[in-house]
Amino acid sequence: MIDSQLPRLIAIDVDGTLVGAGFAVSEHTARVLRRVAAAGSVIVLVTGRSPRKLARVFADLGMRYDAICANGAIVFRPAEDQPRSCRMLEPVQAREVCRLIQEQAPEVMFAAEVDDALVDDRRRLDRPGDRRDRGAHAGRSAAHHLHAH
Repeated sequence: MIDSQLPRLIAIDVDGTLVGAGFAVSEHTARVLRRVAAAGSVIVLVTGRSPRKLARVFADLGMRYDAICANGAIVFRPAEDQPRSCRMLEPVQAREVCRLIQEQAPEVMFAAEVDDALVDDRRRLDRPGDRRDRGAHAGRSAAHHLHAH
C-alpha cells in the first residue's frame, strides 16, 4: 500500500538531475528512490538516451526501474530487457528531416543507432562490448542505413 503522503508516480530526468558528473548516481539518491519505491510509488526514469545507455544508472540505483528513453520514442521495461513500445521515425521521414536540416546547416552531422551500435555520417562511433569488433555495419554511414531501410 502506498503512503498517502507520497506521489503515486515519480518520473525523474536522468541527465543532470538523477546523475551528475561521470554519469553516476549518488548512494544517497539511490537509497531514497528505493525507499520511496518500497513505500509504493512507481519510479520512472526519463532520458534522451537509448535504453542501452542506462546500464550504469541501473547498477548505481541497485534497481531497474521502467524508463522513457530516446526523447520519448521508447518505453523500456528492464525487467523484460526489451522495449514495451517504440515510436520511431520511418526512414523516409528521417531522410526528409535530415535534408531540411542540411539545407539550413550544411556542416551538420547525423548519427543513428543501428543494431546496438551508433553510426554517424562517416564511421561507427561506439559499440557495446569489444570496441575492436566493427561488426557487419562497420564503415557504413548513418545515411546508408537511412537509405537501405
